Amino acid sequence: MPAPLQRSASTFYSKVWRDFFEWASSPVSFYPREMNVTTGKDVAFVTATLLCAGAGAGAGADGVRTELDVRLTIGLRKLAGRWTVVHEHHSVPAS
Repeated sequence: MPAPLQRSASTFYSKVWRDFFEWASSPVSFYPREMNVTTGKDVAFVTATLLCAGAGAGAGADGVRTELDVRLTIGLRKLAGRWTVVHEHHSVPAS
């Protein structure tokens, strides 16, 4: 994801995804491969691996489809009776 390393406000979060989707010249697809959910009374964690695929600027001018293996971790808390995402992290393997 684009810098900075940490973002906490929803406006910054929206910008991260806007920047990401500007990379793509066509729709980006996310294909879940594996997902695990761990829950407690007021805390839950989701970990998943997925394939992110699309033809974008990262693929060059030829528009060749690019595929990325992505790991996703989401932390949730039950606040005022509602499950709320309090942490979200995406990563790709370093090469």
